[in-house]
Amino acid sequence: MKLKRQKNMLRKKAYAARARLSPAAVAAKSARIAERVLGLAAFRRAQVVATYLALADEVQTAPLIAACHAARKRVCTPVFDAVTKSYRFAWLTPRTKLRAAHFGVLEPVRPRRVAAPARIELALVPGVAFDRAGHRLGHGRGYFDQLLAGLAACKVGLAFAAQVVARVPHAAHDVRMDAVVTEGKVFQGLEKIRPDFPSLGQPARCWRGTT
Repeated sequence: MKLKRQKNMLRKKAYAARARLSPAAVAAKSARIAERVLGLAAFRRAQVVATYLALADEVQTAPLIAACHAARKRVCTPVFDAVTKSYRFAWLTPRTKLRAAHFGVLEPVRPRRVAAPARIELALVPGVAFDRAGHRLGHGRGYFDQLLAGLAACKVGLAFAAQVVARVPHAAHDVRMDAVVTEGKVFQGLEKIRPDFPSLGQPARCWRGTT
């Protein structure tokens, strides 16, 4: 109960911090975050990228999705399965028609399921709050932790600087990010980064903020 209470308190503060950002600020900061993501070796090397479709107050992913398609990378996005009450990945192309679905999040109208999630090399992940060690706080439903658990892809959290806190309370089942990208810094580490993604950071700078 103590952990749940701590998470709820932090969640309220993080929601408030994000709500203070104007639409113009969200757009400007998202553009800077996109530039940093595009500069990651992990992004350049990945041929299959998983990403979320952003709500209005989240880090916007449309520029990154467009960049993926322009570079002929395959893109997939989470879709809610009403039968299993869980999320799975579906392909996202420039021609994919979208609709507002679970929790108002855009999803493909006719999702084509990703049969082999192991092919995903990079996952761009939203969150309510993050810390510099890569711990993530979600909305409290556990959907993303279930979706990401067991995924071998390099996991990169996207956040505004206002969402990064000193410490995110976490449990053993909470999935940790390999890096967190904000408009100002990339917080990175190598504990979970696969050998084919060596350039996200250097061992001596594990989980240290970099410009």
